[in-house]
Amino acid sequence: MLDKPAQLIDGIGGAFSEKGWQALSALSPTLRQQAMEALFLPAGANFSLCRSPIGGNDIAKDFYSYDEVDGDFALQHFSVEPDSKTLIPFIHAAQAIRPDLRLWASPWSPPLWMKTNKHYAQGPAWAGMSPNGIRPEQIVKSGEDGFIQEDRYFDVYARYFRRYIETYRELGIRVDRVMPQNEFNSSHPFPSCCWSAKGLARFIPHLHREMQPLGVDIVLGTLERSRADIVSAIVNDPVAGVLIKGVGVQWAGKGALEKIREEHPQLTIWSSEQECGNCSNDWHYARYG
Repeated sequence: MLDKPAQLIDGIGGAFSEKGWQALSALSPTLRQQAMEALFLPAGANFSLCRSPIGGNDIAKDFYSYDEVDGDFALQHFSVEPDSKTLIPFIHAAQAIRPDLRLWASPWSPPLWMKTNKHYAQGPAWAGMSPNGIRPEQIVKSGEDGFIQEDRYFDVYARYFRRYIETYRELGIRVDRVMPQNEFNSSHPFPSCCWSAKGLARFIPHLHREMQPLGVDIVLGTLERSRADIVSAIVNDPVAGVLIKGVGVQWAGKGALEKIREEHPQLTIWSSEQECGNCSNDWHYARYG
């Protein structure tokens, strides 16, 4: 019933991507402005809460991070320059239409030198994809830790997040929530990084130490398995659990929602991705429940 809402919706939006801006840039300035207004104005889709990637992702032009100088624990070579021609102007264009736009962010892959397999991917290319160059001994399975489990690596990666937040703020872009990892429970052929529940619980206190002074919340995610136990293993950790403000779920993760709500009512729930099936993006998935 409309007079008895079951839940509050904090915002709705989409994801900024390099290829999205490439497509918009192919339009005339007039048509591009119309497309942006259709997305961000209240008379259109009214996007108010959007996601931005931290580094390269599955729909980026290339695999990359913000610091690929091996062993740069001081982050002297950190730079968001790869975002300067796509993501940053895309977000600025959205802010010009929607000044109150809110943002959250997550990485698909840490820098290579922070990973156990020294590769952006965790698994081989899927059928029909171009080979990604990963060797059999570099494959990391779901549930394993693809990130080096040492304090000095947790520390530098947390500071890597902070540099991202601070650099984007200097550019007029405020990000107020982060996820430590996109799809931490999946071994993918594109930029990705598997984490075990224990591994994430080890990292989150380091991340909180750098995010808390900036007023940035940590949201766990993205869960795409019907496995509430993975979430519980992290949220029930005596140190990491109290630092988590919400959990993002997508795809089969919706099968864990009832259990998560029952066991962890303090967490906000984020729908982080709509199922796109085989990526045909046709009307069958528009009707899919």
